[in-house]
Amino acid sequence: IVDISATEPLTGEGERYVWNRWIGTGDGSFNGTNKSAQVKMDGPIAEVGSWKQQYRLTVISSYGTPTPLSEWFDSGTTLTASVDSPIGDGLVTKYVCTGWVGSGSVPESGAAKSLQFTLDQPSSISWKWENRLLFVPVIVVVVIVSLVITVVVAYFLLRRRHSNRIQALA
Repeated sequence: IVDISATEPLTGEGERYVWNRWIGTGDGSFNGTNKSAQVKMDGPIAEVGSWKQQYRLTVISSYGTPTPLSEWFDSGTTLTASVDSPIGDGLVTKYVCTGWVGSGSVPESGAAKSLQFTLDQPSSISWKWENRLLFVPVIVVVVIVSLVITVVVAYFLLRRRHSNRIQALA
């Protein structure tokens, strides 16, 4: 009887290996997902440890809910990253996504709010945002109408007050 066990391969930052399984051939070999096992040596046996390589995707966004979030993915996974835009419930301003800055498997930069890439190294995507004025023509009209109403009301109040003074003097 021989004990077998697996130890994770050394990796760099943002990379890891996740245990998959033993694949054994020969009488008494082991096939299974346990990292440690025993094999009975009744003849030639080959045991191969199977690992899944994974990379970390780091996602940064000051606003919205990006998809995906920061997490580990199997090497070779094709991802579609996106973020909702615009964000905010203000009548005057909203935050609008203006693109991203990337590293690793993510293209260096872009102006869209969505992109697709295949993860084959540790990577990051940082969504860029701007606070933009929205509905500017409507706001300008509302301000002008408010000013006109204020001036007209003030004019009539002053005229009435002036008229009351004249009547009081007569």
